[in-house]
Amino acid sequence: MSYAVLPSLFHQDPRYFYRGSGSAKSRLVHALGFAFVLRGDNGHAMPNYSFLLGVVGSGLLSNLYYPRADRGARLVFTNAAIGIAVRAGGGVLREFLSKQFTNNVPGNGKP
Repeated sequence: MSYAVLPSLFHQDPRYFYRGSGSAKSRLVHALGFAFVLRGDNGHAMPNYSFLLGVVGSGLLSNLYYPRADRGARLVFTNAAIGIAVRAGGGVLREFLSKQFTNNVPGNGKP
């Protein structure tokens, strides 16, 4: 849902765009921000509605697998926070390690 259906509905591009240049701090902020901001189909930055709604939706769905006594908003938001942390961490790994593992990343990070 977060990578195909919702991005199509919101006209968003769910791909990570490698920055590759600038200070380590600016690259870290770019990588962490990937969980919250991405490019729209028009190329402009926009809130990452598709991912945020997707992780909350998956948190709601995970409620169905737990006994009634263990269900609730806390479980939903805990699962959503874990999903956001994983996506932010993945952005950091892509930003700082992807150039070492692929030949398709330009030297300055610009396509």
